[in-house]
Amino acid sequence: MRGRQVVAVSGPPGIGKTALIRHLRDDLDEVYLGHAVPSLQHRSYQPLLHAFGLPPVPDEAPAMTRRVRDHLGSHGVLMLEDLQWADPGTLEVLVGLAGHCGVVVTVQPGFQSGPMVCQLVSALGGVVVPLLPLPELAMVELIAQARPGLVAGEQRRLAQRAAGVPLIAEILARVEDADRLDDGSLIDVVVARLSPAGRTALATLGAAAVPLPEDAVDGVGELLAAQLAHRQPDQMVVPYHWAFAEAALAAQEPQATRTIHRRLAALVQLPAAQRAAHLFEAGDFREAATMALRAAEGPVPRGEQAADLRLAARAAMRAEQDVRGPAEFVDVDDLRIRAAAALNDTAAYAEAVDLIGMLSTFSPHRRVGAAIEAFRGVLGHRDWATVGELLADSAELVDQAMGPEGARARSLRAWLERAAGTDRSVRRLAEEHLVAATDGGERARAAMVMGLATVMSDPDEAMRLLRIAREEGEREGDLVADLEASRNLVMVQISLGYHEEGRALARQCAERAIAAGAERWAIEFRTLDVVSHAYENTDRGDARSWLSYVRSSPVRLETRALATVSLAITLADQGSIRRSWAVLEEWVRPDALAGFDPLTSAMVLWAATQRAWIMRDLAETVRWAQVATDLVPAGYPTLAGTHVMWRWAEYEMGLALTAPDPKGGLLDSAQREADAITVLHAGDARAAAEQFLAAAESWQRILWRSTLRCRWAAGHALALAGDRQAAITLLEATDRSLDSSGATALRSRVQASLRLAASPAGVGARRAGAGGAITNREREILRLVADGLRTAEIASRLGIADATVNSHIRTATRKLGVRTRAEAAAKVRPER
Repeated sequence: MRGRQVVAVSGPPGIGKTALIRHLRDDLDEVYLGHAVPSLQHRSYQPLLHAFGLPPVPDEAPAMTRRVRDHLGSHGVLMLEDLQWADPGTLEVLVGLAGHCGVVVTVQPGFQSGPMVCQLVSALGGVVVPLLPLPELAMVELIAQARPGLVAGEQRRLAQRAAGVPLIAEILARVEDADRLDDGSLIDVVVARLSPAGRTALATLGAAAVPLPEDAVDGVGELLAAQLAHRQPDQMVVPYHWAFAEAALAAQEPQATRTIHRRLAALVQLPAAQRAAHLFEAGDFREAATMALRAAEGPVPRGEQAADLRLAARAAMRAEQDVRGPAEFVDVDDLRIRAAAALNDTAAYAEAVDLIGMLSTFSPHRRVGAAIEAFRGVLGHRDWATVGELLADSAELVDQAMGPEGARARSLRAWLERAAGTDRSVRRLAEEHLVAATDGGERARAAMVMGLATVMSDPDEAMRLLRIAREEGEREGDLVADLEASRNLVMVQISLGYHEEGRALARQCAERAIAAGAERWAIEFRTLDVVSHAYENTDRGDARSWLSYVRSSPVRLETRALATVSLAITLADQGSIRRSWAVLEEWVRPDALAGFDPLTSAMVLWAATQRAWIMRDLAETVRWAQVATDLVPAGYPTLAGTHVMWRWAEYEMGLALTAPDPKGGLLDSAQREADAITVLHAGDARAAAEQFLAAAESWQRILWRSTLRCRWAAGHALALAGDRQAAITLLEATDRSLDSSGATALRSRVQASLRLAASPAGVGARRAGAGGAITNREREILRLVADGLRTAEIASRLGIADATVNSHIRTATRKLGVRTRAEAAAKVRPER
């Protein structure tokens, strides 16, 4: 490997990754070897701490990166095994080390985040070395060396069963009757043939999940002799492969397992959090709760604090169930609320809701605090199935609550009711909360709720309030209040087109979240950063792959919806019809829409409407727009965009405009475009062109695809007005922009308008209409239109399909040389 390169050795368990890198280690002078294990995924930088023999540290990723560089110096090489179990902080450090020192990692691509680690190494310019199964001939030679007495046929049979995996081959070579065993029992058989002391030693190593001193566990010598464990250069012992240790632990009797965990809890070199986990497994719940509380009070990242408090709560509840402790024992209700708050702070909302459970299980003086965390969890998780029960359970309790806690509970409950589409009194209650607030964190949360309640009516005021919320949270040192307000501010900035400010704030907050150990918050802000890029996109060929990645991230529902609709529309822009629908299909099912809050529903239905229009499916465009109008309350910004697409569909179908007026949203750009369509529909193409250009300028800051659509519309209107040269110039410029943006699906409309502009006869024909007499059926339908009947009513009366009615109206309007059904109906009215 090159001196400063990152190399990942990839392959399934037992393929030889560990043997390969340890052979490489023997050829290098200064190597630091660390190991990630499943049971310590919650600990920040665990593989790095193992490699350098460091105690747990609360460092942020940049500081930890500098510390690792100092340890490595100019010649050191870092080796990390089983990085699929690594925590996000370790991966952050890996990014910081790229190009500065040599790093070798092993990864199992079929487990946990294995594929992501391989992608990360490739993105850093490193090399992924896949280890493939050994050929049968090599496996035969390996088995022959271990058991030379086997005949050739038996050697081949065992080689075939090993399937190219050296670990399985070594097991088969040791077991005399291996040919009669099932593949799943091979490891169990090896473990079963150990002495009781050997099995206990192996189980202890598996339960510890960290290297242990050789003299701390009896029976280690047998494991070393059987090559089931190996001694590290620091004289610490680890299992040869974790599968053996896990099998040994599973084979222990419950009482023996508890004994093992008690012994491990007594080992002073283990961190307090891990000792608490061992005490819990040993059944010493009181001691486990005390130890977990001690771990949570230390300088640990919020993610680890949440895990420690959750363990303390579980242990305390088990302790109360088993043996009633003295009065001074820990307050379990308070502990559950603190743990739920820590989980909400790290965006683990579903876990917080589960931990709270029913409010009635709390003591009366703790129920308001529990309700607050339940409200926060449901709002974050969007678990609408529990909303009704939670609101009913908390109604009288929250109404009667006094002081800042009661004010906060009422404002959060009102926001939950509003999100579910049942209440609008949020701002007043948030103002009450702001007045009652006694510290900066509470003022920050009250200002944030006020800002969210103001978004639809006054977005500038909403941004001002959200900035106040950020400042209050930062001044008070309340990281979560700061991050919550920042997240909502970024969402508003994306909606209003302040992309650079939104991205800068998202990146800043992601760094703060990483520094505090709040990995889920970091993912949230990174997702918003990627989505903002997609909204502003002018030349980003990787938008599709990034949006595909982030929409499966563990983020809030509306953030995932934003990424999903961005991906669906990007695919539609680029002509990927099936993939675009596949992205949206699971989101637009009736049962899915019924479970969404209005904000998420508005985004999803806007995407479905716009995708249908891009694909020139005008009937579907109108259908989805009608669904959005029926389902989403007025005032949501994407609903205004949906109504614009409804107007475009009706214009292209030659129908009168029946789409709602897109007012009341954040974007007056939508209103400008809708007004331009109305003017175009009325026949004043010159004025429409001017209005479309103004709308394009208005959209420029907010949404690039809407800008392109309005520029096409302006060129189309100029073509209809007879200004051929201006139309061609504008349309050709728009066509070139489609290549740089990747929005090639709009090209068919641009090309059609270019053909119209290039043909004077075509423009004249469009102005004058096709001519010819209308049929009796067309006249009959137009008379019913004149009587005020809608399409469905006409179809029902005449016994024909809605599409047939619309087809007759389009043909009649073309023959009569008019643009709308109202004008066509007016021409046949005097005939009556």
